[in-house]
Amino acid sequence: IDTTVILNSANGHDSRDKIKSFMAREDVRAIFIAQGISPEEAQARIDSLTDVEIADISYHIENLPAGGDWIGAVIGILVIVLLIVLIVKIVN
Repeated sequence: IDTTVILNSANGHDSRDKIKSFMAREDVRAIFIAQGISPEEAQARIDSLTDVEIADISYHIENLPAGGDWIGAVIGILVIVLLIVLIVKIVN
């Protein structure tokens, strides 16, 4: 695990707030809907993640390139979130 992820896990609440504000954006919600995932289902999946997983996602959101191909980056983040959720469901 990256040191940054460990440090960010201490700020799990802040990271969750960042992700919630990111997911509240209309463009992100539209991508979820286009992928067949309701925003409520996506929020429920985010709520089930551990602090370390949240910190990792938050880290990736913070490091998105300014300008450029933001849609590709958002889709990449969503894929990461979905993979983590699938792993969590398989383990449980």
